[in-house]
Amino acid sequence: MTGTGTFQHNVDDKGRLFIPAKLREELGDVFFVFTFLDRCLWVYSQESWDKMREKLAGMPSSRSRKMKRIIYPTSQKCEPDNQGRVLISKDLRDYAEIEKESVIIGAGDHVEIWSKQRWDQRQVVSEDDLEQIADELGL
Repeated sequence: MTGTGTFQHNVDDKGRLFIPAKLREELGDVFFVFTFLDRCLWVYSQESWDKMREKLAGMPSSRSRKMKRIIYPTSQKCEPDNQGRVLISKDLRDYAEIEKESVIIGAGDHVEIWSKQRWDQRQVVSEDDLEQIADELGL
């Protein structure tokens, strides 16, 4: 998964969201949407989902329990329809505060779905922090 790009799409009255073709190609025919960090929705391909499940299963129970309780109850298996739309449950939309407008971003190893309002108001990395991160990456 090498998700990149930023896309804006509206959720329709039935709760369906169009997933851009570029990202659908990378995510595959089946992918998983769940809540995690930053009050946005995380989207994993089947392959990435399976890898995460294996990692969780391999962790000591005392460490994995909390993550399992966050990820699995909120996860939703998605299969796009012929028009590239997926139904996003009301619970997931409520968590991410997505009413109509959304921003879908490629985030490297996954995709994120944000409400447009939250995306526009997100905390941007300061110039100093960005320089430090760039140094760590050798850029």
